[in-house]
Amino acid sequence: MSELSKTQDKLISDFYNLKKDFAIKLEEIQALYLENKNLHKKIDALERENRNYRKQLKELQEDYDIMYQHP
Repeated sequence: MSELSKTQDKLISDFYNLKKDFAIKLEEIQALYLENKNLHKKIDALERENRNYRKQLKELQEDYDIMYQHP
C-alpha cells in the first residue's frame, strides 16, 4: 500500500509541476502575443509613413519636372 502511495504522491507532484509549467508558458505566450501585436502596430504605422513619403516624393518629382520643362 505504501508503494501505491509513493506513486500517487509522485503523480500528484508531477501534475502540479506540469500545471505550474503550463501557467508559466501561458504567461510567456501572452507576453509574446502582446509584443507581436505592438510590432504589427509599428509596422502598420511605418508602412503608412512610407506611403506618405512616396507620395510626397512623387509630388516633388512632378513639381521638378514641371519646373524643369518650363524655366
